[in-house]
Amino acid sequence: MQETRPQPLPSPADLRAAIARYRLRVYHLASLVGLHPSRLSLILNEKAPLMPELGERLVRAIEQETRE
Repeated sequence: MQETRPQPLPSPADLRAAIARYRLRVYHLASLVGLHPSRLSLILNEKAPLMPELGERLVRAIEQETRE
């Protein structure tokens, strides 16, 4: 039986790169994850900490937006 390892959380730099790559709007992602856009900007610019649960929500939101 194979062990499934949890995927490492992306860094704020990885999230910024994905947002730029897919040309997503920060204010739209902020509304999807329940944050104020300025707070999300602080997190993405590494001025505020990125909590693991928020990182997971951001990854899911980016994946959801890129599927549409």
